[in-house]
Amino acid sequence: MPMLEFTKQCALPQDTSAFQVEDGTIFYRTRFPPDRLYVNRNGVEIVAQLPGDCAFNAGAHGNDIYFETDRKIYKAVLSPPNAITVSYLRDQLEDEEIHPGAICSRIEDGVLYVYRLGDDPINDAMYIYTSSDDLYGANLIAIQEGSAIFEIRNANCHRPSARRLKDNAHMYRQDVLRHM
Repeated sequence: MPMLEFTKQCALPQDTSAFQVEDGTIFYRTRFPPDRLYVNRNGVEIVAQLPGDCAFNAGAHGNDIYFETDRKIYKAVLSPPNAITVSYLRDQLEDEEIHPGAICSRIEDGVLYVYRLGDDPINDAMYIYTSSDDLYGANLIAIQEGSAIFEIRNANCHRPSARRLKDNAHMYRQDVLRHM
C-alpha cells in the first residue's frame, strides 16, 4: 500500500481543513459562510467558485474533492494552469445520508449500502448486510480497500477495540475523552 509522507509547512488557520488528493495537491476549505475552497500554488491562492455559501461533508477521492450544497453533489478539480473547476454531479437521493469525508450511506429493503460521494449510488455501492444492533451508535467514517469502516466513540469504553462485522465491514470502538 502506498504511504503518504507529510511535512509541516504551516499551521492551518482556524476553521480550515486540508484535503490531499492522489497527485499530492492540497485543497483547503475554510468553513465560515461563505465557505472557501482553494489551492495554494507557490504562494498564490487559486480559489474555486462555489455554487453556494457552504461546501458540506467535503472529502478527497482520487484527484478530486467532492462536497454537497443544498442537496446537490459537486466535484472540484484543479485545472491547469490556475483554476479549480467545480462540476455538478447529481442531486442527493431522498434516502441518502452524506457523512463527513464525502462518504454516503442509505438503507434499502433492510440492507445498508455505502459508497463514496463521487461514486454511482446504485452501481458502485457496497452492501453491508449486518444487523442494526451491530451498528447501533456507530458512525460511518471511511471506505478503505473495499471495506466500510465504522466507529463508536463511547465515554464508557476503557480500551480501544476493533472487530470485523462482515468481510467488508469493520467496527472500531474508542474512548471519547482520550481520543477527541
